[in-house]
Amino acid sequence: GDLGWMTRGSMVGPFQDAAFALPNSTVDKPNYTDPPVKTKFGYHIIMVEGKK
Repeated sequence: GDLGWMTRGSMVGPFQDAAFALPNSTVDKPNYTDPPVKTKFGYHIIMVEGKK
């Protein structure tokens, strides 16, 4: 689901590292984590829609 805007320090380490390393996605070129990121909460596929 949509997590909204997130800040550094508000996510678990592996999720944060992957999220901030990804470039922004566009309609023509979506960027996802591949393979999914594993945290203590499970596996995650992350897509970054924007940064501010």
